[in-house]
Amino acid sequence: AAALVDYSPQAISLFNNMKTPASILGGAIVGLGFGAPLPPSTGKENTLESVLRKSYLMVAAISLLSQLIAIMWATVAVNKLTECANIGRAESVWHLIQNDFDMSWAGTNAH
Repeated sequence: AAALVDYSPQAISLFNNMKTPASILGGAIVGLGFGAPLPPSTGKENTLESVLRKSYLMVAAISLLSQLIAIMWATVAVNKLTECANIGRAESVWHLIQNDFDMSWAGTNAH
């Protein structure tokens, strides 16, 4: 059997590597999706343009929600790794994530 080593710092780093870009994208989505309104309609839009215009805010809201979910999953995982003394001991960082943080890793990466 392989020796168990504390891989908490490496796992925290991996989760933070996902959290930081999600935070940056989430901030950009707020400004672009909600702070910058679309130009007024000219009335000469085809069907596709009309559908895209109507779905703009919904897509912005769903995108922001997706980034927030990734940030929350990563934050909870980092907090758990920081707070629990023996949880980071594993054969490798991947083994640690697969055994104890599989849902958090999937939730962070899926969003």
